[in-house]
Parts: sequence; structure tokens; C-alpha cells
Amino acid sequence: MTLLNRIKQIPTGDIYIYLLGLFMLVNMKMEYRWQDHFIIRHDVSGYYNYLPGAFLRNNLYYENHADIQGKEIHLAEPNKTPDGRLYNKYTMGMAYMYTPFFMGSVVCAKISGHKIDGYTVPFQIGILLSGWFYMILGLLYTRRILHFFYSEQVALLTVTLVTFATNLLYYGTYEAGMTHTADFALFAALIYYSWKHWLVPKKRYFAAIILTVSLLTLIRPVNGLAVLIPLFFNSEGKFALKKYLQYAISSKINIALTALILFLVFFPQLLYWKMGTGHWIYYSYQNEGFNFSKPEIMNGLFSYRKGWFVYTPVWILFIPGLFFLYRKNKKLPVFIFGFFLVYIFFVFSWWSWYYGGSFGSRAMIDIYPLLALPLAAFVNWAINTKLPVKIAAGVLFVCFIQLNLFQTEQYKYGLIHWSQMDKDTYWKVWGKMKLTEEEWKYVGDKWKTNYNGI
Repeated sequence: MTLLNRIKQIPTGDIYIYLLGLFMLVNMKMEYRWQDHFIIRHDVSGYYNYLPGAFLRNNLYYENHADIQGKEIHLAEPNKTPDGRLYNKYTMGMAYMYTPFFMGSVVCAKISGHKIDGYTVPFQIGILLSGWFYMILGLLYTRRILHFFYSEQVALLTVTLVTFATNLLYYGTYEAGMTHTADFALFAALIYYSWKHWLVPKKRYFAAIILTVSLLTLIRPVNGLAVLIPLFFNSEGKFALKKYLQYAISSKINIALTALILFLVFFPQLLYWKMGTGHWIYYSYQNEGFNFSKPEIMNGLFSYRKGWFVYTPVWILFIPGLFFLYRKNKKLPVFIFGFFLVYIFFVFSWWSWYYGGSFGSRAMIDIYPLLALPLAAFVNWAINTKLPVKIAAGVLFVCFIQLNLFQTEQYKYGLIHWSQMDKDTYWKVWGKMKLTEEEWKYVGDKWKTNYNGI
């Protein structure tokens, strides 16, 4: 088959997402973070530290500073064991996801003459591109999931909303090194292959399920909840544990495949803990943990500080969308809503429920592929309803997109504080891209007060 024929066979929906990706890539090149090349820092440097340690330094001792363009940059701080040994508190799942881009950066650094230390320009841009790539991959899988249930038109409109009306856009472009677009892509792939495997069991689908659940768990252990998706997300809404177990042990190849994937994903992490802490299994976050007796669910969803519905209000539509999805499949929306409740209980039970510096509730991005299904149900209803309601829904969609794009710019330029927003300052900066000196003093004093009150 010729290249031209292969191109002709690409679904129109995929071409649309590729064009979205190209548009975002062009805009990324004009962003401040692309220009200043300071991407590998804060949490990202912790996720990434394994790669230069393993491939460039030939040992995994912890590095917490780097010289970037002549500037000494402090990276994520290491934790200490009781006997004083330093170790990386971040698990190595994201290092796996960065690896192809890291290797490409090594090649680019050699060709361009940059220092090969893991932190020069090719490495910074490589990590930024990784987040963009996983966002596009996640959108491709999300479109295919939605196409199981709805028309191409509905799927693409929903993908457009997920892209431009949520904080996925920010974390797929401006702050693309974080975990969330990788998790977004893995969740989307898991849902897709879970559905395909239920319809026609195949080894490649089964392997994809084991791999995606394993990687999700290693990137962020709370995402081990993803194991519920293959067990419940299927065309009949049945609890599928027995079916998966029967398939897993139905042949020696399946058993070997499962064991191999689990070994390759988890053994390096276990070995690192053993070498660094003396224990095969180690809780690396020490004093950071969950407070299950006092989950901050209401704050996580509705607060002006980081409320999910405040900064990404388009997701309010997923609630009526559950009702419309129920008309098509009576069991799937029950599972989706149940998974949503379990997920927010865990996510907002974390000691830092607001997740430090972030635009909106970044922890929610991971499960957007699952929530896209009831959102698509709402979109499908809106497209097929009476003309006045259709027009109103269209205006609402445009408003959600415009609000997100505007607030994204506000966040980039500091008008939305990275951690200390409240109701007063939210409305003080509402609709503004510039503040007077008096307004800056007012909001700055409020943010300092909020910070000191933590």
C-alpha cells in the first residue's frame, strides 16, 4: 500500500485532532516556557531525575541542582531515610513515559552540539513535547471511545470541548511536563482496550490493559483505581473479574505476558527502593499522605481556590449527561458516576487537596476520558434537540471555551494565583488582563495573607 493510500485511510476525526495538535504546537513555540527553556524543575525534575541518573551519570544518586544556560536551578528536593540516605520520593512511572523523548533529545544534543547533561535546551524541549504528544494521543483514543456510542460529529465536538474548555489545554502545552497528559492518554487507552477486549478478547488488548493499569499506578499510585475500569466498563455492565482471570490463565502465553509486563514495570522501582532505602516496598512520601476522615470534596469541587467546577465549569454538563447516557446504556453511567465519587474521595483526601501550584484542579485531568462519555451524551442531546435549545447550547459551549482560554492566559500572567485564590480576589480580577497598581497591591496583600494562614 502506498503512502498516499495510507493517508487516505486515516479517519477524518483523527485528521481533525492532528490539525488541532499542529495548531497547538505552533502556539507552544511562541510561549514563554518554550523560549526560556526552564521546563525541568519542581515536580517535573523529580519525575525526570531517574533518566540522567541512569543514562548519563551511570548511577542513581539524587541530584537537586543543575546548570541551565549558566543559571543554577534548584530541582525537586530529595527525601531522607531515617539513617540519612537521600532518595527520590517520586515514583519512576513518568520517567518511563519521558524515555523516548529523552533518547531523542540525546540525539538532538549530539547533532546540535549542546552539552549532553540532561538539562540543556534539547532535553528541556523534549520533555515539553512529551506532554503535548500524550495530550494528542489521549484525544485520539477519546475520540474512538466516543465513536463507539455517538456520531463523528458528536465525538469531535466533545473532543473540542475537552481540549479548549478545560485545563487539559494548559497542561498539554504550557506546563506539559507534568503527569496529567500522560495519565490522560493512559486512561483513554485503558478504556478503549477494555471495551475492545470485552467485545473480542485478544492478547494485544489484554496486554494493553495490564500495561496501562501498571503504568498509571506507577505514575500516581492513587490511579491504581484504574483497575476498576476493565472490570466494569463493558457493553453489558457486568463485573468482569472472572472473565479476565479465566482469560489470563487460559494459556501459558497469557500468564507469561502478564508476569513479564508486571516485572518490567514494577521491578525497577522495587529495586531502586531496595538500593536507596533498604526496603523492597517503601512509602516514599513520608509525612505526606491521605486524610480519609476529612476529605475536602466540597473545596475540591467548588472553592475559589482550586474548585474543579469553578475553573472548568464545562464539566457541570457531565451531570445531566449521565441522564442522557442512561437512555442509551443503563449500567455505564452508574459505573462512571460511582468511579467519579470514589476518585474524588481519594484525590481530595490528599493532604494538599489543592495540589500546590496549579491551574484549577489538575488531578481531575487524568479521568477526563471517562467523563467525556456523559459530556458527549449531553452534546448529542443538544445537537438533536429543538433549534432554540440547540442555539442556546452552542452559545454555552462557546462561552465555556472562551472562559477557559481567557482564564488560562490570566493564570500564565499571574492574575490567577497559583495557589492562594479566594472569592474576593477571583472577582477582583474577573475579566481583566491588566490591573492597576492599586488593584495589584490589593490582591497581592490578600494572597500573602492567605499564604501565611496555611
